[in-house]
Amino acid sequence: MKRLMSVALAGLFTVAVVHAADVDGKKVFGAKCAMCHGLDGKGKPAMAKVKKLDPSALDMTKASTTGKPLEELIKNTSDGNGKMGAMKAKMTPAEIEASVKYMLTLSAAKDGSKKDAAKSDKK
Repeated sequence: MKRLMSVALAGLFTVAVVHAADVDGKKVFGAKCAMCHGLDGKGKPAMAKVKKLDPSALDMTKASTTGKPLEELIKNTSDGNGKMGAMKAKMTPAEIEASVKYMLTLSAAKDGSKKDAAKSDKK
């Protein structure tokens, strides 16, 4: 009986670790990012107007954004950057990483690049 109780309690306190590879970045981007950045990552002019930004500021497919290291893009998404609020309270670290990696594929699709933009930098 004690063993059964121990196993049951251990199960209750087990923390599930979710990796970015287990999260659908396209789905997360559509649900959490597209309202400002658009489904194509090029930004929504109406949201730029609300935020009093140049519409290009919401374009995540431009080289000045996609040329940044993956870790920097993840940090900017997590902690916020400029008028973009921090997403760490709204998304898990795995969701943030997956959505950033998906966003990079939008740029690759735009410029016809064959590089695999969704691959992580070596850790």
